[in-house]
Amino acid sequence: MQDEANDPLTPEQLFLTAVDDALESRRINKVDKLIRQAAFPISGATVAEVDYRDGRRITPVRMRRYAAHDWRSDVTNLLIISPTGGGKTYLACALAIGACHSEHSILYFRMDDLTEGPSSPAATASPTRSC
Repeated sequence: MQDEANDPLTPEQLFLTAVDDALESRRINKVDKLIRQAAFPISGATVAEVDYRDGRRITPVRMRRYAAHDWRSDVTNLLIISPTGGGKTYLACALAIGACHSEHSILYFRMDDLTEGPSSPAATASPTRSC
């Protein structure tokens, strides 16, 4: 039998917990939507799973710094250069998904999409603002 006298949360605490849960659920839905809209080729890429072997010149500190970067207030281009099979797509997806988790809108394009000219989808696309 449950009665209110044995409930550890006050009504105010219960209400605030419900509001926090609803806000977190909305944030998760927003992040999921941003990731879906970007149409990443590797939608499960994460900075935590990047291969940091010697010779790749990628450090966990650098990747965490890029993942935590506030791209909206400090607009910065990031160019990833590597031979075929070097993991450029994975790195780009991992960083972009990190940006989505910070609620930034992302447009994902391959370089060949950008070089197709003014009629390409990449040339006419514009990111949506997410506030």
